[in-house]
Amino acid sequence: MSNDKSNNKRIAKNTLILYFRMFLLMALGLYTSRINLISLGIESFGVYNVVAGFIVMFSSITGSLGNAISRFLMVELGLKDYHKLKMVFSTAINVQLLFGIIIVVIGEVAGLWFLNNKMQIPSDSMYAATWVLHMSIIQFVVGLVIVPFNATVVSHENMGAFAYLSLFEAAMKLFIAFSIFITPYDKLITFVSLILLNQFLTLFIYVFYCVGKFNECRYTFAFDKKLLKEISGFAGWNFIPNAAYVLNIQGTNILMNVFFGVVVNAARGVSNQVNNALNQFINNFMTAVVPQIMKSYASGDKQAAFKLACRSAKYSYFLMFVLSLPILLETDIILDIWLKTPPDYSVSFVRWQQAASLTMVFGHPLFNLMMADGRMKKFQMIISTFTVCPFILSWVLFQNGLPVITGYIIYFLIYLTLIPIRFFLVKNATGLSSTDYLGGVVLKTVFVSVCALIIPLATHLTLPYGFTRLIVVAILSILCTVTSIYFVGLTENEQIFFKSKLNTVLVKLSKRNN
Repeated sequence: MSNDKSNNKRIAKNTLILYFRMFLLMALGLYTSRINLISLGIESFGVYNVVAGFIVMFSSITGSLGNAISRFLMVELGLKDYHKLKMVFSTAINVQLLFGIIIVVIGEVAGLWFLNNKMQIPSDSMYAATWVLHMSIIQFVVGLVIVPFNATVVSHENMGAFAYLSLFEAAMKLFIAFSIFITPYDKLITFVSLILLNQFLTLFIYVFYCVGKFNECRYTFAFDKKLLKEISGFAGWNFIPNAAYVLNIQGTNILMNVFFGVVVNAARGVSNQVNNALNQFINNFMTAVVPQIMKSYASGDKQAAFKLACRSAKYSYFLMFVLSLPILLETDIILDIWLKTPPDYSVSFVRWQQAASLTMVFGHPLFNLMMADGRMKKFQMIISTFTVCPFILSWVLFQNGLPVITGYIIYFLIYLTLIPIRFFLVKNATGLSSTDYLGGVVLKTVFVSVCALIIPLATHLTLPYGFTRLIVVAILSILCTVTSIYFVGLTENEQIFFKSKLNTVLVKLSKRNN
């Protein structure tokens, strides 16, 4: 029991640190995006989004390796095998450097050919687009080297350092945004060059911090064939769904460029910015919880891992929905205030992407349970088959003249279908309870959503367009959602827990005021 309390306190502390980081990152990120769009213009913003996105397609490799590295670091920390922990870190560095060399070759050859022969880039932007490609490749490789250091910080649950490092990156991006606003040189070339410089500075800080803080970060040229095979095998099966997901995001972005041009890519860039800002809530919460799920499962306490997975899925959805509801209802007003003149299609893109993100929340804890279990083959093959469908279907439908929004609708429907599929795969592999997950998580979140939607939607349909409607709908959305979460979404024990915590906070505030 004391161990559970200790873990819960650690999760709560780390979550608070990460949320402080998230609020600052979100504010900086949204403001930076506004300046970037104004400074670069819609056309250059779209060019950057699609060309840099081509290189991001290789993140299916880095994502799978990053997950594998994090998983092995967390497991060895849970087992307290510090010798193997050092071997995992050094092997991870070697693997990342090897993949970096491969990506430089593929990116330069295939990327240049695709840029010059397939993409719809205005002729006067082609030179800058080529610079974007070269700089993005180098930035991507530097990011590969950062992954093991970042994974080490998260594995040790040192979220304070993680938060400060992230804030430094965000502050640098804001500095870059102001720099391109005043630069007399080509704005797009200046933009990507400064982003690359920021990536190198981030790598230096991570190396300096981790080498001084964690013993396993002393790099040695380790070549453990067995460990390399384990990491590669785990990453290999993890690579398949990552590749499918990246193909859906960046592949569809390229399809939209080929069929509809760079203005659509600018709108997609705006929707990604909004979605990324909101996903910070979920990513921060899951970053704090995942190490405990991994360590509990690795130590044999599966029930604790199941409980954490179910609670994190439910709370993640609630956190996302609290912010998503007013944005879904008042997207047009929000974008007008934020960007003044948002690109065409931005409103519909933001709404459909946010709806899809709400369905994806349920999958993260299940994926982490499968990561802890380690038997990924069947899970990854089936999930990947479904997640590649939006790209393929969008390609077919775009060729047959359907509008660009079709890609987002398909994306939403596929990920909605994946909710029960993921669950039953995890249930069969780990023994996760249907009552706890489908009843205690999925159905409760559906009921909360329906109850919370009624009053804000009626208000949205009644009041005239304007800032007053935005404020009224936002306030009602938050109040109705929080009320629905408390009375419909929480169990009796959870209500008692949150009530006691609220009373504790109020008592402390009262004492301070007196």
